[in-house]
Amino acid sequence: MKTDTGNKIVEYIGKNKEARVVDLARLLGFSSVAIHKQLRKLIVGKKISKIGKSPKVFYVLNAHQNLQQNAVAWAYSLKPVVSGDDFYCSTRDVFQARLETLTSNLEQELGQGAYLLGAVAGEIGNNSFDHNLGRWRDLPGVFFAYEPENKIIILADRGVGVLKTLKYVVPGVKNDSEALEIAFTKIISGRKGERRGNGLKFVAEVVKTEKWQLAFFSGKAEALLNSDL
Repeated sequence: MKTDTGNKIVEYIGKNKEARVVDLARLLGFSSVAIHKQLRKLIVGKKISKIGKSPKVFYVLNAHQNLQQNAVAWAYSLKPVVSGDDFYCSTRDVFQARLETLTSNLEQELGQGAYLLGAVAGEIGNNSFDHNLGRWRDLPGVFFAYEPENKIIILADRGVGVLKTLKYVVPGVKNDSEALEIAFTKIISGRKGERRGNGLKFVAEVVKTEKWQLAFFSGKAEALLNSDL
């Protein structure tokens, strides 16, 4: 059995919400015994769960336990894969609607802080649409999810990245690391002809003031923000 069988199973369940052994055997061309063996590994790895009793047994993703891994896999995979509609926002309208729902749901717990959190998430998510307009690598839109247990908001896109975006207006930027530093510290727009460029500076200031944490990845670089950059 090929080593990527587990990933194919997870991908199939993500697309279809659930799967039976017979579905997976038909998809992959393996025996039910081989499929059961792979499913046990995924259960042990806490990637999926088993629901129901024989003969009606289904397998589903442990979505919230793996959201960050799913987001990274979705953003960096060679081919675009839509793992269902739960976390994928194909357009800005879909993203804004889900962001407003999340903000409203968090208001009781966080008060006005929920709207500040929504503003930060909105700035990052909207950047994906603004700076990749007409330049998406393949699949447009953002991966947008929330882990209530850990209070983590997750955003990802399959755009061109901060470095390529900034090179339109800062031709001399050298690498991903320098691009992230510019994006979070200098007033400059990533869209040619505009001089906005305050979005991620706003994000950094809020993160610092509220004592939150932000991990921001682009290309081969990572920016970690809390009280400092």
